[in-house]
Amino acid sequence: MTTGTSGRDDIVARAKSDFAFLEQAAARPAEVEDDAWRTVLAYTLGTITIEVELDWRERISKLENRFDELFPD
Repeated sequence: MTTGTSGRDDIVARAKSDFAFLEQAAARPAEVEDDAWRTVLAYTLGTITIEVELDWRERISKLENRFDELFPD
């Protein structure tokens, strides 16, 4: 089940508002990846990327930290 476009827009706007402090810390806006089944807001602060994923099919959100550059293969 997906959320209507208007509902999605409201949820994305709320997430952007709630995580605005990350945009301020990064000194740039979030990178947004949006498709039919999910929206990802990515905030990059130096070598760390924080992703907020809004999964429209599962109706859940996920928060992921990526710091791959700190631990190379």
